Order: sequence, then C-alpha cells, then structure tokens
Amino acid sequence: MGVGPCKPLPPSMTISSFSGDVYRPAAHATLRVALEEGPRRLEREIDFIIMDAPSGYNAILGRPAMVAFQMVASTYHLCVKFPTPFGVATIRGDKAGASKCFEINARLHTDYMDPRDHALPPVEQNDHVTVADGKTVLISKRFPDNEKPALAALLFEYFDVFAWKPSDMPGIDRVVAEHRLSLKPGVPPVKQKKRNFGGEKQHAIREEVEKLLAAGFIREITYPSWLANVVVVKKNSGKWCMCVDFTDLNKACPKDFYPLPKLDRLVDSSAGYSVMSFVDDFSGYHQIRMAEDDEEHTSFITDQRIFCYKVMPFGLKNAGATYQRMIDIVFKNQRGRNIEAYVDDVLIKSVCVKQHLEDLRETLDTCRTYNIKLNPLKSIFGSSYGKFLGHMVSARGIEANPEKIQDIQEMKPPQTVQDIQKLNGRVTALSRFISKSGERCLLFFKILRGENQAWNEDCAKAFQSLKEYLLSPPLLSASVQDEDLFLYLSATDNSVSAVLV
Repeated sequence: MGVGPCKPLPPSMTISSFSGDVYRPAAHATLRVALEEGPRRLEREIDFIIMDAPSGYNAILGRPAMVAFQMVASTYHLCVKFPTPFGVATIRGDKAGASKCFEINARLHTDYMDPRDHALPPVEQNDHVTVADGKTVLISKRFPDNEKPALAALLFEYFDVFAWKPSDMPGIDRVVAEHRLSLKPGVPPVKQKKRNFGGEKQHAIREEVEKLLAAGFIREITYPSWLANVVVVKKNSGKWCMCVDFTDLNKACPKDFYPLPKLDRLVDSSAGYSVMSFVDDFSGYHQIRMAEDDEEHTSFITDQRIFCYKVMPFGLKNAGATYQRMIDIVFKNQRGRNIEAYVDDVLIKSVCVKQHLEDLRETLDTCRTYNIKLNPLKSIFGSSYGKFLGHMVSARGIEANPEKIQDIQEMKPPQTVQDIQKLNGRVTALSRFISKSGERCLLFFKILRGENQAWNEDCAKAFQSLKEYLLSPPLLSASVQDEDLFLYLSATDNSVSAVLV
C-alpha cells in the first residue's frame, strides 16, 4: 500500500501501552516524513514500528522523530517548533482533529468499557415461563416437553436469584470481592477539563445518571481529587451509551496480572454436551462494590453535578481481573466440571437432562449463597446449542460464529490499509476454522508487510476463494482424554499448517 519495504522484528519483542496492555509488533519500516509550515519544510527518514492494535491514530511520532527534526514541543501552547533552512517552523495542534481521534478511540474501546453492549442474541427460539408475579425467564423450545415442568419448578424455586431491576441486586459481600485501585504512590491526581456535549448527548447522559442514582450505583461528591469526563458513544442499536473516561486514573493503577482463562480451552471444554444453560449476570461489574476509600477516585463530572461510583464501573483497568477472581472463588468447586466461565460469561453444561437439573440447582444455590443476581432477559436455560465466547458449541462440537462469517461475506474488496487490517482481523478470528489459512491469506499479509504494494487481481481471486470456502466451514470436535491424536502437517515455501485428528 505504498509504505515501502518492511523488516521483521524478533518474535520475543513486545510493546506495552500506557494502559498496561502488551502487544507484539509485526515489523518495522523506514518512511520519509515531511513537516512543513508554508515554505518552511523539512524532511527526515523515520523508523516506524508496525502494530496491529486498536487506535484512532494512523501513526505516532515519538522521541526519535523529535530528535531527528530537532523539535521542541510545548503542551501549554499546543504546538511544536523545529528549524528549517528557511527559518523556524511552527505546527499547531488541531483541536477538532484531536477530538475526532478521541471519539474514534472511545468507539474502538466500547467493548472494553462495557462488554454487555454487544451481547450476542439467542440463537434459537425460547419459551417465556412465569416464575413470580408475571416475571418470566427463558427456556429453550428444544428442551424436552416432559421435563419442562421440572425445569420451570426449579427456576420458580430460585426466582430470588434473578434481578428484574437494579434494586433487586444487593451486591456481593465485600469479604468475597471488592475492587481496589491500588494507586501507585506519588502519582499526582488528574482533574480533566469538563467537556461540552450537544442536546441529544446531554439527554442520554442525564438519563443514565438518573438510572445510576436510582439504582444506588453512584453518589454525589464534592471536592474530588481525581475527576474524569463522560464519553458518549453510539451503540449498534443506534442508542447512545454513556461511559466514563478513566484514562488518567488507569495510568496511575498498576496492572493486575491475575490469570484469565484461555479462551480456546474454555470453548473446547464446552463442546460435546447435550444440554446447556447460558446465564448472564445482571449488570455484572456493578455487583462488585468499590473499596470505600477508592470510591471518590472514580469521580466524573456532568452538567448536573459531580458523582462517584459506589460499585465497580466499566472502564477501570483491572475490573475484568477482579470479576474473574470473584468467579473463580465462588464457583471453585464447579469450574471445569459442570461450569465454564470467562469473566461474566457463564455456561452450565451437562451430558443429559436429568444431570442438567442437578447441575443447575447446584449453580443457582451457589448464586443465592453469594448474592449473585442473574439477568432473566439474557439467560437461556435448557438449550441444546448456543454462542459461547464467539463460537457455536453443541453436542456435535464447535462451529464458527455465523455472524463472523457473514462479516467477511459482506465485505467489499479492500481499498485502504485499514480495510486490509480489518480483513486480516476477521480472518484471524476464524483461523481455526480455515484450512491452511496462512497460505490462503498470504497475499493479504504481504500487503501489510509491504511486499505487495497494492491490491491486485491475485488478491481479488484469493479474497473470492476465501468467501467460497467459508460457505461450508468445518465442524470441530474437542479431544477426548487419553485418546490418540495424529498431527498432520502441510508445509510450503510460505507457510506451515497443522491439524490434530
């Protein structure tokens, strides 16, 4: 795509972001960069590291570039100065452009701020079963009719485990779990300058604040030491979603390295079961309280007042680790046996209907003991298959998520580097279902590495071939303990592929 030749980097090399996330760079390239202000122009060759990471920025000029241009930066004046043969050039910051980049970043990280915004819908039809006072839960239509009364009676017995509104959710005991920020000592607090929003966004902010206040999730605060702005992002449904920009607060918090489960292992462990229930925790993160002395650090400003969170909000750096730690404590006797859980995605699995009723009772009893509340609108009981961690799981095995396949089928031929990156990202998400994916998609990766300069006819043929292959993706099965497996390898000049059978 015209970026010039790229050079590989050592596989062991990693780069850490300000948020603590670790990325493995793909390559590095030397590009000629020109900066100018009118006739005052200067060109230099700058080394760039190429990374596959979500960002609203196409490139970042770091200290080596500043040295190469003999650049002096002033954050106060929002400008940089550098000498040229025709005098000193001044380049000023573009506030509108910076605001747009920030909005793009916020949209890219919506999943991180609130993973429930993109919850996958049910994949099969369900029956609404009343458990109390007109309140219903979902039971799969595929659940045997002769066993449905027993399942309905069980859910009725544990109706108090469900939350139909925030006031039904007392929260998990602090002894079991609470979220601590563990701020780094000596880090000065940051008060972000208040942002202004238009009428439509202001209305969305006001509504969300009222909901949080009514639920008891936030409280008003005066004289906060830390202060963050709210961010308003449009969801896929077209509605506005209010989040809080905890960027500065997250930088001051050390990363919690609590180990999260391996996604592939969880998916493999979920296949081969004939009956499953997919349960969703009601406002998951909000069921865990903030440590009382850390509440004021989560302060955010709106047009109405300043508030802080009493519960763990979305967007905090280590919220996922805190929630996973709680899940591991609560379900320590069930994980791997009849439950698989990744943060707030929980799957109850059983080999038969009778066993599932017992496993479900054990799970609901645990939820009642620890005050974990389930969302009746997003939980499905007695299903024969469904989506778990982006894959379709059933007694047959593991299948690709049809929505991810559809994303590729509906793609137009890429026109920009960003389009190629998007395609490669979608291919990577389906890589375990694509035979010899490295060979099939080699031309796409070559463009990103700079070996191909543009999308050509060969790329178009490979793109069409990939779409045709994905019309009938394979069904994968999980391995059986102590079963002999055969490893098949396919090696070419460009790639090596493998499959276990």
